[in-house]
Amino acid sequence: MEERQGGSIMRTLERSSKERAREVQLETERMSPIARLRRVRSLSQRTLADQTEISRGRLRRLEGARFEDATYSELGRIAKVLAVEVRHLIDFKETLPNGCHQTPSDKFTFQLSGRAVGYRIVSFVPAQSDLFAGKILVFPKKTLSTIHVPRARTIFLQMSLGALTLRRNGETYSLSEGESLLFEGESPYTLENPLVRESVASLVTYPSFLREEGVVKSEMAV
Repeated sequence: MEERQGGSIMRTLERSSKERAREVQLETERMSPIARLRRVRSLSQRTLADQTEISRGRLRRLEGARFEDATYSELGRIAKVLAVEVRHLIDFKETLPNGCHQTPSDKFTFQLSGRAVGYRIVSFVPAQSDLFAGKILVFPKKTLSTIHVPRARTIFLQMSLGALTLRRNGETYSLSEGESLLFEGESPYTLENPLVRESVASLVTYPSFLREEGVVKSEMAV
């Protein structure tokens, strides 16, 4: 009788242990890459916030499932502390390369949204560490500053809709539909949409603006 009771207790404990392990696994899967990597590094949210000079409230929002208003500066600082590349902080599916994500409603393999700031970047090809090719969409009457715009050694913009004004090193370049510009993008610059409608440009950067080396190096130089 006691043996049967002991066996029953052991099976109950085993089930409880498996259920708890499954709960932990599901909780981990629901975490954003920033939260997962922070836990792997055994860092508290306060410690990561202090080391990146990002407020805890802001970090809590960035650890959410979507980067609705992340900046390159924030992602670069977090990547540096966590010792990973920026592209590893962005959600991705196992069936797609690192740095990519896709939902059933998306027609893109990669998307980074800065909704609060006024831009969106999409790509129809996986984000590579040595090259990024996609589109940048700048919302009406918005100006993107140094911490928002892509930073890479070489940047190519080809206007496909609307107009953009680029200011860099005291010079101003106005791009309208069909026009293009190739420039060195590690120096600070701003990108402005002067129109009351969205402007869209093809965007190619070499190396990819998602590389830790490019972002962190550029931010340190500012």
